[in-house]
Amino acid sequence: MVVVYLSESIYRTLRDRAQSTVRTYTDLALDAVETHLDELPSHWDINPSTGPGKLFTRRQPIRARREEPTRQVQLRLQADAAITLRRLVDECGAPSTTALVDEALRLALTGCSPRRSPNEYP
Repeated sequence: MVVVYLSESIYRTLRDRAQSTVRTYTDLALDAVETHLDELPSHWDINPSTGPGKLFTRRQPIRARREEPTRQVQLRLQADAAITLRRLVDECGAPSTTALVDEALRLALTGCSPRRSPNEYP
């Protein structure tokens, strides 16, 4: 099981879509990631920066104020799917699994890019 925190608006849209299509949140989330995999890396800076000592590579700060509350969603994944999702987080340069899934669902369910900067994901 993988826990993600979705923006409230995305959660409500996901809930409605799951009810109308009789599909699980997990299926809808994985379909969204698969469908928008080519677009997702463009939302995050995958060029890491180095910190004060210049010895270790660090990602840019990823925490920022959220525009809306989040809802916890449990994705019931097979072990291989969880490993693949974690690998995709790294390959896309996403700051977290939550960010990757939230953005994929935003693209799949609303058809639009985020209203916020890529570093503002929950």
